[in-house]
Amino acid sequence: MRVFDVLSALSEPVRVRLLALLEVEELGVKELQETLSLPQSTISRHLKVLHERGLVQKRSAGTSSLFRVTQWDASTSALWASVRGSVEELRAADLARMQTVLALRRADGEDFFTRHASQWDALREDLFGRDFLVPTLLSLLPDGLVIADLGCGTGEMLARLAPVSDRVIGVDREPAMLEQARRRGEFDLRVGELHDLPLEDEELDLALLVLVLHHVAELEPVFAELARVLKPGGRAVILEMVEHSRSEFRRTMGHKHLGFAVESLSAPGLSLSRHQLLSRSDEALGPGLQLVVLQRDPNRSPS
Repeated sequence: MRVFDVLSALSEPVRVRLLALLEVEELGVKELQETLSLPQSTISRHLKVLHERGLVQKRSAGTSSLFRVTQWDASTSALWASVRGSVEELRAADLARMQTVLALRRADGEDFFTRHASQWDALREDLFGRDFLVPTLLSLLPDGLVIADLGCGTGEMLARLAPVSDRVIGVDREPAMLEQARRRGEFDLRVGELHDLPLEDEELDLALLVLVLHHVAELEPVFAELARVLKPGGRAVILEMVEHSRSEFRRTMGHKHLGFAVESLSAPGLSLSRHQLLSRSDEALGPGLQLVVLQRDPNRSPS
């Protein structure tokens, strides 16, 4: 019965021409339509027959399907060889047109980024979101780091850092915050104040303080603790507000500082290695932000 199924499929010249193309190249319906100058409905109808007879297979590629011939047995291959010879002239012309269609396909692919450059960020976000950006950048960190998020809150940064860090530690003064952080993963969570950190001397390679210092009245004890718990050459990365005049923040959110001048974010034993003003998001309602990186002096002993 298999022989008769194959003979039935090969009895139609269009199907023979399709097979002659698909044994050379994997193609989509549109490309077959352009090559053979036939309506899409005709191409689809004959592809369905070939697929049902097991002569071609298809795979999904985005919203489209691509077709190519399957692995045939000896008897099917023999039948195909005899039929293909009868349409050799048509086959040669079809293959030549196919090469033109493929050349246009490659040109379209190469021109895609030129045509979409101005919308590329939005297009990529629509396709993939933005969650991949932070893990990609964090993967640049060296292996084996011990990192602490000081004032970790509910542990968002801990969850992001855990896959790329040897050990992550979360410190916060509020047990309720740490309880929320515990739900994000198995982290080393410690209750403590920034001016009296529950950390050993030179325990950390990297300390993060993300929008927490404006809640601290006295900065000097905090910086002294940073110098103590960082390893020689270790870094403290501080994200904070720039100086601003939004005095209502003291009353409505309990801020102790109205942002910071970069000069105030330093202390003995810690040297400024980087300062960067961050670009302001159009949606942001708060003051501008700055990134400050302090490095513990390699030759200074913790006090």
